[in-house]
Amino acid sequence: MTAARARWYRAPVVWLGASILFLSLAGCIALILSATRYPDQSLVQGRDAILKVPTSRAPEPAGDEH
Repeated sequence: MTAARARWYRAPVVWLGASILFLSLAGCIALILSATRYPDQSLVQGRDAILKVPTSRAPEPAGDEH
């Protein structure tokens, strides 16, 4: 092969890989920008509960001492 035909920019696989890399980076940036634009709602939905799961233990009954 001659030096002119062996250049990297003549290989279509390189262009395909570069375009996939560019598109995936652009997608990551788009997801980050949309995530900052729409903040999440608070997880606390009631008194001492997150998503209907209690965050603290219920008090133990007074008569069950060992």
